[in-house]
Amino acid sequence: MQDRLDSVEQILDWRSKQLSLSAFHYERIPLSQCRAWRLADGRIEHSTRRFFSVAGIAAASASPAVNTQSQPIIDQPEVGTLAFLLRHLDGQCDVLVQAKTEPGNVGAAQLAPTVQATLSNYNRLHGGAPTRYLEYFDITTDTTSDQLQSEQGTRFLAKYNRNATREIVGSGPEPAGEAWRWCGMEPLLALLHHDYVINTDARSVLVASPWESLGPDGSPFSFARGACNFGADLFTSHGTQDDKAVHNFVDLLDRLSAARLSASIVLCPVPIDSISGWIFEDSEIADEGRSRFRVGYHRIQALDREVPRWDQPLLSDFHAVNVVLVCQRRGGVLHFLLRHAVEIGFREGVQFGPSLQLTATEHLRDPFQRPLVDLIEEGIVHADVWASDEGGRFDHNRVRYRMVQLPDGLECSDGPAASWATLSQIRKLLKISGALTNEARSVLSLLLPYLWKA
Repeated sequence: MQDRLDSVEQILDWRSKQLSLSAFHYERIPLSQCRAWRLADGRIEHSTRRFFSVAGIAAASASPAVNTQSQPIIDQPEVGTLAFLLRHLDGQCDVLVQAKTEPGNVGAAQLAPTVQATLSNYNRLHGGAPTRYLEYFDITTDTTSDQLQSEQGTRFLAKYNRNATREIVGSGPEPAGEAWRWCGMEPLLALLHHDYVINTDARSVLVASPWESLGPDGSPFSFARGACNFGADLFTSHGTQDDKAVHNFVDLLDRLSAARLSASIVLCPVPIDSISGWIFEDSEIADEGRSRFRVGYHRIQALDREVPRWDQPLLSDFHAVNVVLVCQRRGGVLHFLLRHAVEIGFREGVQFGPSLQLTATEHLRDPFQRPLVDLIEEGIVHADVWASDEGGRFDHNRVRYRMVQLPDGLECSDGPAASWATLSQIRKLLKISGALTNEARSVLSLLLPYLWKA
């Protein structure tokens, strides 16, 4: 077994072989044919009443973004573990990667963290094999980074996962099977700019980990020091102190707190089969206009998983989502425009999100996002990547992530709906639970390849 994959081509070839080994297959089935899922107590739940359920919810809020909104939502109060093992060996920086087959992934197999498991899974409620490498992340271990990060607030109810990394001394453990490989950090980060290769859980863990551990010399973006390019702007923004930022860090947190107070979201449970504006059938649950998303049921085979065959619900968006993070030099320092994202499932009500987050067909009602659609056409696109939401809960949900730099001097005000932040400040936000949305972390991961290139 080859110990280390040290090129993009080798990693992609391994992922393709893993897909063939999984003998992956899935098919849509009605709820009535699910072996372990049922309608009970007003929600779709597993017969064990563990794993997760799909519930109904309605919101009242001072924010028009979510006021009177009713929808199905994933209720999964368990905290899962998403974690990478890192090693520095013979002058190389490596990461232990899992090629994980998920029913809702575009391409089925995508690159995932060393450990990606829910509490129910690693407690083996499914009766399957134990979770590999979990012992490296128990409460007694000294992790390099460890924090709770939120899932999508538009689809999950107050859901958080543990995001962790651990640097180990020496060569580390052997890959547990064909589904794991030690990969060079440089080619792995390069794959963040490839469509449908690295899953959103891996993106979240990587971007929330210490960037000093991901780069070649412990100094993020140092390759671009003294250059005149985007990497040099990142290097400067990463090292900028608060006195040269549009807002100091305390002010950023105050602006977020004010947005949370003004949103004032109150949630009320609703039986899943009687949500206003939604149609409940044995085949699926979908909004009446079929413009938002649906809940479907699936029978799945993946021989490389802890349990090789199972049934489950998956949420599927009717349209792709467009996510853009806008950046611009302001006062000579690169800043990033973080929108105050109001979402029904956030425990805090509001988190910092990407500058723009809209479906391809969504009516532009948001007075802040509407003008951005035109502004980004005048910018320089530094990254443009398609990804799919986590395939264990979502069925081929496609998201286009872009990093766009606006020309200097082009008017783009933040106002009360968003805030400009330097990269140094964003690094601080990444350490705070519930500060940055899942989509914000995913689009920020597009910056990580620049750790290794000018």
